[in-house]
Amino acid sequence: MRDVVDSVPTAGVVQTAVDQWLAALAAADASPQTIRRYATVVRDFLAWYTGAYGAALAFDQLVPTVVIAYRNHLQKTRQPSTVNVHISALRAWGTWLAEAGYVGQNPTQRLKVVGRTAISGKQKGLSDRALNGLLAEAQRAGPREYAIIMLMLQTGIRIGECAALCWGDITIGERRGDVLVRSGKGRKARTVPLTLSARQAVATYVGHDQHSCGQRQSKHNVMKTRSGSRPHHESCVLRRPMASPSRANAA
Repeated sequence: MRDVVDSVPTAGVVQTAVDQWLAALAAADASPQTIRRYATVVRDFLAWYTGAYGAALAFDQLVPTVVIAYRNHLQKTRQPSTVNVHISALRAWGTWLAEAGYVGQNPTQRLKVVGRTAISGKQKGLSDRALNGLLAEAQRAGPREYAIIMLMLQTGIRIGECAALCWGDITIGERRGDVLVRSGKGRKARTVPLTLSARQAVATYVGHDQHSCGQRQSKHNVMKTRSGSRPHHESCVLRRPMASPSRANAA
């Protein structure tokens, strides 16, 4: 995990502490996504400190006013949800640093999350026009892209969950079907039913892709890229659309 933060110049003891913390997270069975996210937050924080103060961070300089200044810096350009992700990661790091004896007191103990202005009324999904435009564009892009959109739209699965699906996770019959998400949020597995339109989209994709027809084994990735490699959800440009059940079922 050292390569995650090596690009940022830090004092040697800070770098060692970062490595040990990431290893401790892995030993505590934190998800790889959480470890990557926390490592990125610390990397960004250390880079910000170096730019703001003209020197690499040393632990005797890691005080509450510094982490508060970083939070205030983030609030100028980031959404509250993103700022709170950084705060959560820094809190976890600060707690570990204090427990490991790197700092006398947890500098993030009183670091507060940021609020957001409440939006009146319910959040709206895509309009019928926008939804139809999305589906039309996906159809023009090809059966694979249309199947991806339909799976996420009809089931509500996340981008990473869709990218991780293997053929053994999908069951399709004439009257019903379902998809098994093996490691969802919180590493929980769940089974999600497939609507008729989602089953038809996947079936069309399979019929169009002769490689999938010939190589469709349970361990093979469903949404492989055109080069044959497994897609990485962090590089996927698609976003899971929000739609009401009535519009989704009508698609």
